[in-house]
Amino acid sequence: MNFLIGANILETLNIDWTNILVYLAAFVVLFVGLTFLLYKPVKKFMDKRRQDIAEEIAQAEKIRDEAEAKVKEEQEKAALLTEEVKSRVAELEEEKIVAQSEREALLAQARSDAEKIKADAQREANEERQKAVQNAKNDVADLAVNVAKAILEREITAKDDEKLIDECIKDMKND
Repeated sequence: MNFLIGANILETLNIDWTNILVYLAAFVVLFVGLTFLLYKPVKKFMDKRRQDIAEEIAQAEKIRDEAEAKVKEEQEKAALLTEEVKSRVAELEEEKIVAQSEREALLAQARSDAEKIKADAQREANEERQKAVQNAKNDVADLAVNVAKAILEREITAKDDEKLIDECIKDMKND
């Protein structure tokens, strides 16, 4: 019954079954022809395009992986250099502390040596001064003895006194 309803509709619309079949056959032939003519080149183009995109993606991933590897390598190098710098700074600080303590020790030793030299020089100067004073006392005593001896040996006049004093002064200057 549904078929009769469909046939009545087709008659009412003035549509012929043969025309529909001809159109349908033409459509199938056109579809099959276009499939053979266009499908293979389009499919080939699409497959090539898909392959190119896949290769570009693979290449981009490879470049990204290489870049990540380089970044990681550089970060490791930077970490190593940072550690090396830190250790070198620590070594320099230790060397600075050691050098400063050595400097202070040398300065203390130099001060001690300077004080010792100064004390020795003062002691030697005092000894030399005492020797000079003793020598001067001995010379004055000898001079006094000589003057007294000369006075006792002869009777002295005022003129002789002056002469003796001048001679004593000359003797002292010569010594």
